[in-house]
Amino acid sequence: MTKTMGFYAELGGTEPPAAMALSAQVHPDRARIADYLDAGHRLAHIPAPGFDPFEPDRPLPLDAGVLTDGVWCWPAELGGLVRRHPMTVDEAAVAHMAANQWRVPDLSDEELGDAGAAFFESGALAMSEPSDPDMTFDFDAGLGEEDAAP
Repeated sequence: MTKTMGFYAELGGTEPPAAMALSAQVHPDRARIADYLDAGHRLAHIPAPGFDPFEPDRPLPLDAGVLTDGVWCWPAELGGLVRRHPMTVDEAAVAHMAANQWRVPDLSDEELGDAGAAFFESGALAMSEPSDPDMTFDFDAGLGEEDAAP
């Protein structure tokens, strides 16, 4: 079963608003967490700048979408939000990242497909189907030519 985090209402998710995740303290592993989140495998790509609900006029560097490590799924914007703002991140997810030595594991096409299917069944997004014709759900989107299956 895929676990989800960071699908705040402002990002089209079903979690409470992002302001509820702000913390008075910066996590001691903030940079490692943000780097891990940015390195996830892409399950969905939305050809639009990542949205920062705290600074709407300052887009995040990654395009919007959904990333995964095969166990957890999160919006592509989450790494940028953690980097810019004192955000809390699910402690079970942080423990998982640390157990992976802060490196997103390689995933086979089958593992990536399984994670994608489980994510879309999870209901973490407020929509059930893409309403934007430019939005793509490509389980191989995160793979470069050298990583793609023959």
